[in-house]
Amino acid sequence: MGLADRASQRVETFSGGMQRRLNLGAAILHRPKLLLLDEPTTGVDPQSRNHLFEEIRRLNRDGVTIVYTSHYMEEVQSLCRRIGIIDHGRLIANDMLPVLLQQLDGEICFETSDDPPALRERLQDAPGTKLQAVGPRRWTLHCRDVPGALLRLIAVLKDLQIELLSVETSQPNLERVFLHLTGKSLRD
Repeated sequence: MGLADRASQRVETFSGGMQRRLNLGAAILHRPKLLLLDEPTTGVDPQSRNHLFEEIRRLNRDGVTIVYTSHYMEEVQSLCRRIGIIDHGRLIANDMLPVLLQQLDGEICFETSDDPPALRERLQDAPGTKLQAVGPRRWTLHCRDVPGALLRLIAVLKDLQIELLSVETSQPNLERVFLHLTGKSLRD
């Protein structure tokens, strides 16, 4: 756990990251086949967090089954193959990450120099996409295939001689899926 040089110090003098690494070290002393980790990176600095992730991945490669609970969706997305989402004490989703991500479309948000009817007609006709106007010359294109839809968008704009002023793409991620399934209202 990278704490050998601190062996003579009292645990209460350890930083939060050092204490979390010590917790993990104590949990694996007996070489468990199943390891339950509840919010293991709370209050941890980036270096300790990275060290914990490397150790968790190593343990899993070595055959340890790990149940990892966290409110940090980016951690879950990077560490876990199968993901369960719990809302109000109920398991509402349980699947592999790619299957969960397929529940949402990607998005291409863009602004153009002009807004001719032909632009709307050509983009609405694209299979697997849905065009939404969000303001004057501002659009969101919801799509399953972000790279493919972006290529089509650029081709349509070029053909219609419309300048692309800004573009931002986003792929589905676990946090968006979580909010989609559980809602966005605050929890007590």
